[in-house]
Amino acid sequence: MAIARALASAPHRRSQTTDALAQELVSVCDTALAQGKRVNWVFLGAPGVGKGTYATRISKLMQIPHISAGDLVRDEIKRGTALGAEMQAITSTGQLLPDSMILDILKQRVERGVLDGERGFLLDGFPRTVPQAQALSTFAEITAVMNLGLREEILIEKCCARRICSECGKVRIAFPKSNDCLTTQY
Repeated sequence: MAIARALASAPHRRSQTTDALAQELVSVCDTALAQGKRVNWVFLGAPGVGKGTYATRISKLMQIPHISAGDLVRDEIKRGTALGAEMQAITSTGQLLPDSMILDILKQRVERGVLDGERGFLLDGFPRTVPQAQALSTFAEITAVMNLGLREEILIEKCCARRICSECGKVRIAFPKSNDCLTTQY
């Protein structure tokens, strides 16, 4: 929790450059690691706020993995495991996966990281509920939580402009040519 306190008590940073803020994050990470602590951070926020984007960038700076529950699920399905087939059957009907499935693959990933000597992780968009957070705390000590925010009108514009690449599967933003994002054709 010292990391969370250090970030929360820092002065307002709007005037700092992105590079300076990035360097400060790396410094906080290095300090925690020097104290023998892992850097297990969670990025929360609404869809489209940039959790994955920021987690990817910061994980590279801090040299810790970015773990996305969605990526773990997609990987499990792609590998064709029995669990992946079960997940595919559930998600193909539009249902959400049970917490137990997500927590199982997340726990496996976190435990593998500890065995591999990873310095920690940045978890993107999970947990979303108090029961998920309580279950997560049984196998990972979260050292900081960042709740990212963005104005609602920008979130709506970004989410309406999301497109999935049919070749690589990555989410891209294709902003509409008009303000009516629900009817604009791309």
